[in-house]
Parts: sequence; structure tokens; C-alpha cells
Amino acid sequence: MFFERKCICICCKKYHNQSKMLFSHKEIGICTDCYDKLKTTKDKNFDGGDGIKAVFSPYLYSGKIADAVKEYKFSGQWLFGKLFGEMIYSELKDISHIWEYDCIIPVPLHEKRLMERGYNQSEIMAERISGLSGLPCITDGIFRVRETKRQSSLPANERRTNVKGAFYAAESAVSGKSIILVDDICTMGETLRACADALHIAGAKEVIAITLCKSNIEEHTFSLY
Repeated sequence: MFFERKCICICCKKYHNQSKMLFSHKEIGICTDCYDKLKTTKDKNFDGGDGIKAVFSPYLYSGKIADAVKEYKFSGQWLFGKLFGEMIYSELKDISHIWEYDCIIPVPLHEKRLMERGYNQSEIMAERISGLSGLPCITDGIFRVRETKRQSSLPANERRTNVKGAFYAAESAVSGKSIILVDDICTMGETLRACADALHIAGAKEVIAITLCKSNIEEHTFSLY
């Protein structure tokens, strides 16, 4: 007798047969019912602002996907990152010019935050996207050299100052390269832009960004491609 493997949906927390999962990785997934309720972005790309040619984000940061991201970042659910990486690549793989870039670089955590969390959530996602796309993932290309406050805890007018000068990029790793930055959420994009500033100072040719989710979508919609 054949028994179909079951996975737990990270949104509804129920076990389903794998055939009921739209996305799955090992023992976790997102069931088709929950996926149908996720809010997606209209054009999947947004104006990145200074230093970033575009930001690509397939989902809105709301509802069950927002809850899952919080679990991923703050409750030790590191395996969620593998699933999120698969979801990102599946949603963006047909945008061919993304995958013509040279490499993928995750937004780094400060070493203190990394020790507290035990993993860099952006790095797990970036490595999975790298495995699916074939682009190399460079984890020693950019570093967070100054501890910062959590961006989510700050009002909009303080976010740029909070991350200004917080990153350093290695010229030997990034000079002349077209780079895809990877992070979990883009709200106002200040962290991504601070990373891009460091990459450009180190000689990066061009920078775009990929995040799982975009918040405040109504204020920032901009179709670039």
C-alpha cells in the first residue's frame, strides 16, 4: 500500500498530503488553500531608489505570510528560509534579465544579532535561490560593521540614519560585478540602499534586490520593466 508523505503548512499549521502542497521543502510547505489567500504584488518590481536599479518582491507583507516571516526570523524556524527561497525563485524565474546578473549576495546581520538568532535569514534564502538559479551566492562580499537598531522599531525619518555607513563591501569580491541583493522584507528600502552604497563604493557595476515581501505597497508601486 502506498502512503503519501505529509507536510505541515506553515500558514494554517495543518498536515496535508504533499500533493495538496503548492510549495514544499522536506516536512514543511504551503498548501494550495493558504497560497490562494496570499496577497501578491501586481508587477513584482518596484523603484529601488538611489543605487538600486529595481526591487523585485512577489508577495505583500500581510496576513499569514507575514506571520510566517516573523516565525522565521524570531522563533528559530530556519527551515522556512529554504521554502521561501523556492517560492521567490518560482515567482521570479520567468523574469529572465534577473538571472543574467553575476551573483547573489544576502544582506548581512551584525555578528551580535547573528549569535542571538543563530542564522542569517537572508543567507538561507539566498543560498536556496542560488541553488535553483545556478548563480553563485557570495556570503563574504558585504559585512555589517556597525550594530544598528531594528528598522521596524524606528519611524520612517530615522531609518536612513540608522543604517547609514553600517555596511562595508569587499572590493575583491564585488568589483565589476552586477549583483542581486537578497533580503526578507522591503519596507522603505533603506537597508537595501545602504548595502548598495557600500557595494558601489567597492566597485560593483549594478545592483538590484530581491525580497520575499514588500510592505506599504500602495505608496511605492512603480513598474520598471
